[in-house]
Amino acid sequence: MQAFLITAYKDQGQLVKLIKSLNEHAYVYVHVDRKSTAISIDELNAMELQNTYIFNKYRIGWGTYTHLLAIQDMVRMALENPDVHYIHTLSAQDMRIVSWKELEERFADNEHIYMTCTNADDIPKKTRERFVKRIVTSRGITRRYVKRVVNKMNKTYRKFQDKFNISWSDIKPFKEIYKGMIWVSMPRAAAEYAMKYARRGCTFMRTLSHVTLPEEFFFQTVFWNSEFRKDIVNINLRYTDWVKRHGSRPAILDETDIDKIKESDCIFARKIDVKISKDLIPMIEEYVKQDVWDNRKRDTCFMY
Repeated sequence: MQAFLITAYKDQGQLVKLIKSLNEHAYVYVHVDRKSTAISIDELNAMELQNTYIFNKYRIGWGTYTHLLAIQDMVRMALENPDVHYIHTLSAQDMRIVSWKELEERFADNEHIYMTCTNADDIPKKTRERFVKRIVTSRGITRRYVKRVVNKMNKTYRKFQDKFNISWSDIKPFKEIYKGMIWVSMPRAAAEYAMKYARRGCTFMRTLSHVTLPEEFFFQTVFWNSEFRKDIVNINLRYTDWVKRHGSRPAILDETDIDKIKESDCIFARKIDVKISKDLIPMIEEYVKQDVWDNRKRDTCFMY
């Protein structure tokens, strides 16, 4: 079976809808942001959602190390289940855009890793600074007085690096660094390999704790520096519009995206918002019911 790992912080109704679209045929693991007031763990557990495991261990903010830790915990939980053979990471703003028949056929014997992946030398300077310039500790601390102190320390440390022209070209122990989105689809063997590098206190994780948005470097760097490099397909199978729209980048999707979603040959769409995407959601649901997998070109997202 497949496992879907979801990080969530808002829109409980939307989260439940996503879980129910997955848990009849797969295992679902959900981490709810510990500081979220929009999602009730007690209410979710009271629903007794089948094949679903929910916890709220970490407080998560943009760019924080804790987001990566939450995802790693869910990967470990999924790997404890011997029935899981393929793993997908998702946000609660994702929506399934293919039928279960398609999902099962695509990943039944699939050993490829689907993720966006770019060599650090080829990314824009400002993005590259997320690891070239280090921080004292990961951002996202919620206690105000501590947050102010940490932010001040990070800014001071950054000025020190700029003044003395200090920068890093590696994330120890790796010299070749790769970046991409945290949304990844991977076979069990690849996930097991990645977890070898997710041990708390190891050099790699210690270094990542001083990197901004460390989740963007973890899977990409580990897999490209291993024998799994040959299995990577540089697409993450999530339809995403990176043009700013509805006050968000990536864009919050609406009904004007339906044709592009159908043509994308991806398996999920993001970002979905219950209000802005209210006309799009029933369009996708109707499309999924049609089960058009047999009529599509099956190699669109499988060009290795």
